[in-house]
Amino acid sequence: ELADNHPAMREALDSGFTQWRALIADALSRLQDAGYIESAADTDELAELLLCAYEGGVLLSEVRGTVRPLEIALTNTIETILAS
Repeated sequence: ELADNHPAMREALDSGFTQWRALIADALSRLQDAGYIESAADTDELAELLLCAYEGGVLLSEVRGTVRPLEIALTNTIETILAS
């Protein structure tokens, strides 16, 4: 919500998420090199998927007062990534 009304904040948040996604993509690339992820998989897209699952899971967990949505989101996303 804050990003909607403050362009500078949106830019800072986007920069932070971009850096975070790059770190995740790097880790996924190492898993790919080790053979845990299909060689044809796009690690940048998988990193975006994992980041979105995490953020959505955190939000729903906060709203519902239970960690279960985050557990579901991350478990299923990681299973999807490792199956790709």
